[in-house]
Amino acid sequence: MLIPLNDNGGIRINNSSGNIVARFNNYSSNSIPIKSVEHSFTNLAGNGNNSYKIIIYGDNGCGKPGALLYSSPTLMSPAGHRVFKQFLILLQALLTFLQTADFMLV
Repeated sequence: MLIPLNDNGGIRINNSSGNIVARFNNYSSNSIPIKSVEHSFTNLAGNGNNSYKIIIYGDNGCGKPGALLYSSPTLMSPAGHRVFKQFLILLQALLTFLQTADFMLV
């Protein structure tokens, strides 16, 4: 179950597992290069040390995940109580999303 965390779009999972999925649309007439993924954790419950991956899919043409474009190695969420940690993952290869294309971030 996802629960809104704050006004800037943050969310949380109130159990130890789940998927957070974001869908993006490129309505521009220009391609969009993606070089990195920035994300953060605020560990409010003191759990942490949970494995996760950043996965990017293309759109299958029907608004659902299509081809796998990127999968990170297994990462670990921060341990501790009330710990905030920000991450920047540099992609191994530049991803380019063409005009009017969609992509998914899991």
